[in-house]
Amino acid sequence: MQTRILLIDDDSNLLQTMQRSLRKDFEVHTATSGQQGLDLLRQQGPFAVLVSDLKMPQMDGIEVLRLAHKISPETVRILLTGYTDQETAIKATNTGKVFRFLTKPCETQTLMTTLQEATLHYRMLQAKQDLIEETLVGAVGLLSQILGQVTPEALATTNRLKRYSLHIARESEYQELWLVEMAAMLSHIGCLSIPPAVLHTYNTGNTLSPEEIAMLAAHPGEALALLRQVSGFEEVSKIIMLAYGTMTEISPLPVSEKETRTTVGGRILQTAMILDNHLMAGLSAQQALEQMVHDDRLDQKLVAACRSYPLNL
Repeated sequence: MQTRILLIDDDSNLLQTMQRSLRKDFEVHTATSGQQGLDLLRQQGPFAVLVSDLKMPQMDGIEVLRLAHKISPETVRILLTGYTDQETAIKATNTGKVFRFLTKPCETQTLMTTLQEATLHYRMLQAKQDLIEETLVGAVGLLSQILGQVTPEALATTNRLKRYSLHIARESEYQELWLVEMAAMLSHIGCLSIPPAVLHTYNTGNTLSPEEIAMLAAHPGEALALLRQVSGFEEVSKIIMLAYGTMTEISPLPVSEKETRTTVGGRILQTAMILDNHLMAGLSAQQALEQMVHDDRLDQKLVAACRSYPLNL
């Protein structure tokens, strides 16, 4: 299977020339504007490599690569610049996390060699990510088994949160499904420190003592304390912290922080948690969603995604 690459340039003649020279070795997609390229990245990705011209109307190449990094972090990004533009482009390297600069006009062999190197880099990143995911998913599976044996009610909650979170993530086109799934499955791992009888009392709607209420309130902090000791769970911990941040005394991530896959994942898990809380409190699905529409803590686009979940509305 050919490697998929995306070329963005407002010069359609140049795009056609590049496409002809590369199509034997790559599956080439083209766009004549930054916005069109970003739309292709969202709708037809992933692409292994993205090559963008620097000077384009409406949106320059630096902004294109910055937004592309948010949409598809694993895609390797290359910037085409004029000789006099290089100083400006190099200063902006961190913005778009550029893999390589190429000067226009670029010889076909130079372009081909750079794309081959970028493809190799992409495959290395993918292999590393696959290894991380497999390792972490295996660890999460083991922890979930332990949680189910000790506190079946907590495992039932995490299974519901996983289903809700994955549905919301897919509906909102969130790409890192594995991250939000792991965060959901580990969100109640702190319940291992709570006696099963207390969890049963809570889940059946019976009255809890002040001491039991304190135990329940502490379980998110217990989960975070545990996960922070395990290498590889940093992003999962942040997602859980953000999800609990507006629901407990745990401090949420700063509002000023740039939107990342971690902050979006936190909002997805938060939405799933609040939905589950309403449903477990006895509200109908319609009542739960009506409450969530008026909840200032929530991203209403994610709330809207809940409406397509089969909740027997």
